[in-house]
Amino acid sequence: MTDVAYWSVWVSAARDAPDESGVRMHAHTLFDAGVSVAQRSVDGAFAVSVHLPGESQADLVRGRSILRADAPGYVAAAERSVEAMGGAGMDVLLARATRVWCWDAHGVGPHARRYTRAAAVLAGACAMSELAAVRLPDGTRLVGLRGVRAYLDALSAG
Repeated sequence: MTDVAYWSVWVSAARDAPDESGVRMHAHTLFDAGVSVAQRSVDGAFAVSVHLPGESQADLVRGRSILRADAPGYVAAAERSVEAMGGAGMDVLLARATRVWCWDAHGVGPHARRYTRAAAVLAGACAMSELAAVRLPDGTRLVGLRGVRAYLDALSAG
């Protein structure tokens, strides 16, 4: 685990990558965004193309899938977040998770804000598609769709 801000989605799925049909449906319904899995899992790595409304290009969000047993640093960080927030039901989702999907939270350069939105949209769509807990990039807490939406609202306001 690095000091780079990242999204982590805690899933109970055996898959190494998000389910394209579920994520596509939720991204479209909830965020009016287009999503497609651009690269299937190769040794735990995957890539998802996210096309935000009003943008002419899609952003490629690269992630990796890690078995819970192989991710003690991520598990410890997520448990600290849950403890800090008093559980709030996310402790149950974290306990049942068998793997974590991670991707960077922030892009660089002139399209950083757009990439950050794309990463958040993917996290929200995965939360709904997988009934998963999402750890915010700042590490303060685990959230579901409502927390991801609040993150996007704050990003738009800032």
